[in-house]
Amino acid sequence: MSDPFGFDLPGLRADEEDVALKAPEGMCDGHVEIFGSRDKYPLDPRSDETPPEMPLDAYREAREAEEGLRTVLVQPVAYGFDNRCLLDGLTFLGDRARAFVCVPTDVEIAELKDLTEAGVFGARFSMLPGQALVPWDEVGRHAARLHDLVGWDVSLRMPGRDLHEVERRIMEWPGRVIVEHGGLFESGTSAREPGFKALLRLIDRDKAWVKISAPYEMSKAGPPDYQDVADRARNLIDWAPERLIWGSDWPHVGQLDDPPTFSDLLQVLLDWCQGDEAVWRRILVDNPGELFRF
Repeated sequence: MSDPFGFDLPGLRADEEDVALKAPEGMCDGHVEIFGSRDKYPLDPRSDETPPEMPLDAYREAREAEEGLRTVLVQPVAYGFDNRCLLDGLTFLGDRARAFVCVPTDVEIAELKDLTEAGVFGARFSMLPGQALVPWDEVGRHAARLHDLVGWDVSLRMPGRDLHEVERRIMEWPGRVIVEHGGLFESGTSAREPGFKALLRLIDRDKAWVKISAPYEMSKAGPPDYQDVADRARNLIDWAPERLIWGSDWPHVGQLDDPPTFSDLLQVLLDWCQGDEAVWRRILVDNPGELFRF
């Protein structure tokens, strides 16, 4: 069966002779963004991003064919504080999914409780240049309020090279912080650089978890191996495999011209795990099960 998303999933392989790596049972895809029709889900006029439409019906079809796959939906920057598209996906997926949303600092507690009941697990803060919906000076107070009221954690997207500059702030946030895309360290980043050292300290202090995802966002070498970012991923896996999760970053907005297949990305992760299937499974199944309480 052809996959409407443009990558191969177990049970959705276009070529029955394909020997692509299969996902382990109970695997969690820790980073998925849904983009619905513009008529129903208009983009935030403040955003300069114009992602392709990826109809919710297509995602539903894929998920129905792969019932064991767990999913973490992440609010796209392009929608700003309008979480409706994500919430529609979350409603369909039910207890097989969790989500991170974007909410303003004055969000009402009643809305927070409704979101939590729907399966929202935390707030997403994208702090890349031009993307911050909440300024750095307000993120700490906002994160603390959300955690105090409904127990939310944080999903953080920011340039890894700057992580040491905000390390102290992050340590003051309550709850856990999931650092997206391996920290978004640039191609060729050394393990000795201040930002990477800060990430390791945040892990050691039981503050940070790291999402291994979207290697094309950092790599100049590109597929299939993304060699110029592989060393940092292997450093993280060697340092604290118990604090890592994985995400496909579907629909691969950062590499639309030649998006990787699902099995390609699973193979990259296995290679970064030095072929250790126990560690690979831990990152794909066990760690997200613990973190997101599946």
